[in-house]
Amino acid sequence: MNDLAEIREKIELTNEAMGKINQMLRDDPDSAGLISNMNSLRINHAKLEKEFEHAAKRLGVEVCSYRLFPEGTERQSIVAIGNALINFQELFSSVYQAV
Repeated sequence: MNDLAEIREKIELTNEAMGKINQMLRDDPDSAGLISNMNSLRINHAKLEKEFEHAAKRLGVEVCSYRLFPEGTERQSIVAIGNALINFQELFSSVYQAV
């Protein structure tokens, strides 16, 4: 499990870096350096996710990944976020009761 925690931490750090670069790209969308950094981070993120899946498989752990909102969407209203969480809770509860 230590491998999973280490890889997960790297994924979280990569996500944070991508978020910061996204903010900077809003101010300077044509910056070649920022675009290059973002592309590198995306490649690294994809590699880390595959590494995480392989490590989980070796340990016999199932991985579930989901998105609250589609990639590329802008900010959502608090109502939309609340509704998404309510729907997720209902789905989770239904599955839990069925199992």
